[in-house]
Amino acid sequence: MGSEIADPVCDRVKASPSSKKNPEKVPRKIHKAAREKLKRDHMNDLFFDLGKTLDLDHTNNGKASILRETIRLVGELLTQVESLKKENVALLSESNYVTSEKNELLDETSALDAQVKRLRKEIDERVNLDISRSPSDFTAKLTEDHVAAFPLVGHAQESTPVVGPVFVVPLPHESQGFCGPFPKVNMPKVSSSVSKPRPRYPSSSDSWPSQILTRETNVVEDV
Repeated sequence: MGSEIADPVCDRVKASPSSKKNPEKVPRKIHKAAREKLKRDHMNDLFFDLGKTLDLDHTNNGKASILRETIRLVGELLTQVESLKKENVALLSESNYVTSEKNELLDETSALDAQVKRLRKEIDERVNLDISRSPSDFTAKLTEDHVAAFPLVGHAQESTPVVGPVFVVPLPHESQGFCGPFPKVNMPKVSSSVSKPRPRYPSSSDSWPSQILTRETNVVEDV
């Protein structure tokens, strides 16, 4: 009895270590297969997300198609990046040019402001000078300007005297109508300031006095 009871107990004690070690211990082949399966599942998930992002057609959603489309898209993106870099360089140079132009305009604006202030100051000074100037000085200056622009009429007449035409009337000695002496005629005295008259030659309009004189002579002879 005791031996029968002891034998199963011994068998249980001998079998317990092996039964405890077996579940914990997994063969290496099983671990490698599980790892490969996990990798494949992860890659499948990545390809699925990539195909979803590329919005591929359902009929052409294999891994090769997804890779080919991804390579093409990456090439286009790289080309676009290079184009954007060149555009960025051009924009930077243009920005520098605009900045220099802006600085030049600011300098010109400040110079114009200074010139405007200077001109306003000169205008104010001239206005104050005109206000402070006395009216007598202004009147004297105005008179001098008027005399210089318009000379006096009297001086002009004295400098250029006007001499009228002189008529000579011939009288015959045998005339009986004029037997007495000629009366004295008070001729106006000519001032000494009169200059020598200029010679005046008879024109076609001066021919009528000679005709009148001829007619008067004929009348006197008839009498």
